[in-house]
Formats: sequence, C-alpha cells, structure tokens
Amino acid sequence: MHFIKILGFLIITQIPARAQDFKSDVTKINVAYKDLNLVHINVTYNLYKNHISKILYKSDKGEVIKKGKKQLYRISTVEMLTNEKYCIMTDKNTKLLVVSDPVNIRKQYLPIDLDTTMKLFKSIEFFKVSESQYGYKLKFDFTDYEEIDFCFNPKSFFIEKLTIYQRSPVKLDPTNDTMQKEKPRMEIIYKYDTKPQEPDAKIFSEKNY
Repeated sequence: MHFIKILGFLIITQIPARAQDFKSDVTKINVAYKDLNLVHINVTYNLYKNHISKILYKSDKGEVIKKGKKQLYRISTVEMLTNEKYCIMTDKNTKLLVVSDPVNIRKQYLPIDLDTTMKLFKSIEFFKVSESQYGYKLKFDFTDYEEIDFCFNPKSFFIEKLTIYQRSPVKLDPTNDTMQKEKPRMEIIYKYDTKPQEPDAKIFSEKNY
C-alpha cells in the first residue's frame, strides 16, 4: 500500500540536484508504507489564521486504524470507513451519511490529493528540523496552495508532519463580522503507534452505520 505516492509524474530535468534527493527520499517513503498491514496513527490538525501566526485558532484530533485493506478514519464527529464492500463517510453532527464503492485507502487521511498536486510544483527546498526529522518545501503557482511542507523521519521514512499554506484568503468564522479574510495555514501531525494492537474486526463493519 502506498500512503504517499509522489513518484512517476515528477518532471525534474529543469530542477537542480536537490530534486534527485527528493525523488530518492520519496521512493523510500513509498517503500516504507508499501507493505504495512497493521497501522494505528494519531493525527492532530492545527489551524492558524494565516501563514505566520503562532496563535492556534483551532485544533482537532483524529486517528487512522488500518488492517489489510480495511481502514477506519476518525476526526471530531466525522468517520470514514473503507472495507471490501463499501466506503462510508458519516458526520454525527449533521447526520450525513454517504456510501460509495471502496476507494484507495492511502488517500483518506490526507486533506489533499498529492498525486495531482505534486505534478504542479515550481520549486523544491530541502530543510532539516533535526537529525531525526528532514523535510521539503514545495512551492506552487497554479494550485489552491502556495506551499506544502512535509517532514519525515530519515530512518523510518514515515511522514510526521504536513503543513499546508492556503493561497486564497478566507474568513474562518463567517458569523464573526469583525474577522478579516486571511490566508490560513494547516499543520497536520502524525504520531505512529510503534506496536499497534490488533483491532476488533467489528470496527470495520458497515453494520455500525
């Protein structure tokens, strides 16, 4: 299984040598996720009003539980289940229930379609957070995002953080008359359970809905 498949479409002939390292690192990321059968990830979503703000506007917690081709994704009141028969999305607040055919589960816990987005980057910049965390800044001209940064562990090659810089200004609270439109930033932090327990098979059943 590929959680993050960013290869196969990279056109790097006009990008400096750093792109070659990027390609190599992303290959290793794909390999790291490919054969994972049992996964439990705790996910934190931190929303900021603009690209530089250090003041947290909103935070949500979520989790991803995967066993083979079955996956359950939860965040706040929203759940998304994928099993052999269905893909089911439900929101307990709005009472929304959507049922469709199974989808590629690697895309469910990412808020963007990296396969499409990564075709359009204009520049790559490598950065090192620490000896245990490396990252890349990807900048764009013609997408909804000005920049996407992702950090990964250079030993496990698991993605640990994704930061999305929105291009268009938005009003995060439409009911607040004094709030100005700004370009928000979303930081998504992934914490992996190093020894995930076998999940109860019942959590992957469509009968729960």
